[in-house]
Amino acid sequence: GRYKIPNFIHLFFLLVRLLMILFEGIYAIAPAFIGILLPLVVLFPLFVIRAIGAGDIKMCQVVCFFYGYDVLWKILWYTLIIGSIMSVIKIITCMFNKAERSSLYRLVDFLDMSRLPKFHKIHLSIAIAIASSYVLFLKG
Repeated sequence: GRYKIPNFIHLFFLLVRLLMILFEGIYAIAPAFIGILLPLVVLFPLFVIRAIGAGDIKMCQVVCFFYGYDVLWKILWYTLIIGSIMSVIKIITCMFNKAERSSLYRLVDFLDMSRLPKFHKIHLSIAIAIASSYVLFLKG
């Protein structure tokens, strides 16, 4: 669907990073592969309850594969903040659209994200991209 991040994008960046590791040497292997595993372990429970998609996990994995696992916590913190702001904006815009407002009020079980209509979901990958850019390029 249109909410999915194509796998070829992730694969492209994984291949680029693997080539970089060849030039960086053996010391770069462990942090890179921990960067692949840690987001999966940390974010998998959110995937199980359908709070995030697999593409969001893969995006965090690629970022951590490139920059090391130590950036994960900062990126997740800023993703939480940015995602919260995006959610508040989404709720406010839903309040002004009659069709979206009625389905928003009918939704009872907020923990079952599979019941959430598509137009109530946010693109968390946008929040991850903004948070990653902020942590890696602006905050240092």
